[in-house]
Amino acid sequence: MLSHKLHILNIPELDKIITEIKDYFNYEVNYFNEKKDLIKKIDEDKKFLENSIILTNHKDLLSLKNKTDNKQICCITKFPIKISNLIDQINARLIQQNYSTQSNINIKKILIRY
Repeated sequence: MLSHKLHILNIPELDKIITEIKDYFNYEVNYFNEKKDLIKKIDEDKKFLENSIILTNHKDLLSLKNKTDNKQICCITKFPIKISNLIDQINARLIQQNYSTQSNINIKKILIRY
């Protein structure tokens, strides 16, 4: 089974909530106070974002777009947010990522998308 990771960038309220309820879902949860710390981690480890979703606010969204796939970023624009809706958004993005990964076939240097 794939290990899913949830990275929360600069939304401390959301980190507190997710930390309290993380036992109810199978996500590894990481919190980053600064976008530079997250970007450094992404640059150091190319596999860090595999099976990951980044939850961020609008002001940090633009700086992450060139570092990752849009399917991996979930922008939280307004609070309050229903946790059930947030979890649905996270799960939908993880399903999109898994489908994209499974629909590509590499044969030597050729990538076939179906």
